[in-house]
Amino acid sequence: MYLGDENKKLSFEEFPFTANSKTYCVDKQVSDSACTATAYLSGVKARGSTIGLNAKATRRNCEDGMNQDFHTESIASWALKEGKDAGLVTTTRVTHASPAGVYA
Repeated sequence: MYLGDENKKLSFEEFPFTANSKTYCVDKQVSDSACTATAYLSGVKARGSTIGLNAKATRRNCEDGMNQDFHTESIASWALKEGKDAGLVTTTRVTHASPAGVYA
């Protein structure tokens, strides 16, 4: 539709491989952007209203947030460990859940 005809394809629709990402929370059918960012940036499902933590961490529990066993690693962290560069560009505050997922 973007190209003016629903029969036309955008360039990414012609890629030989595609993937599907399920970004819902482990404890909610309707996700928030914190657990969604954790899912798409680390590949780990999280509880609603948590970011950068796996599903073992509970909401509003600072001790869980400090527990290294509950921390996830984002794709940015993986890149840095391989000697590559990683960055974050956002048009909003970095503390918003979606961009914060890269940092968390």
